[in-house]
Amino acid sequence: MALAQEPPYSPDCQKIADQIKVLEGEKQSIANDLGEGKVPGKAAAVAQVNKLQREITKKKGELSSCVKEHPYISAPKWPCKKLREIFDEFVERHLVRFSVERIKCVPELLIV
Repeated sequence: MALAQEPPYSPDCQKIADQIKVLEGEKQSIANDLGEGKVPGKAAAVAQVNKLQREITKKKGELSSCVKEHPYISAPKWPCKKLREIFDEFVERHLVRFSVERIKCVPELLIV
């Protein structure tokens, strides 16, 4: 069973997640061939699908253990968004007002 949406994994765990994807792809390919009747040795193909499923189950257990041992902590999506809003508000309130007041007092600051 494939995950609906794969969570981000630590680099150690991502290797296992990638191995699971490969195994699931192989299993799906054989299952598709079986469904379309493209496999001459049906019993051998079914055995291969079952073997792959056991490997996938084993790897998923490894992944679960890995995630517990190496949890991935992601950064917030917008780590500086609030800081940017605070900065923009500060600039708008203080620096713009300050600049306008300086311009009124010292016209030579208008040199571009």
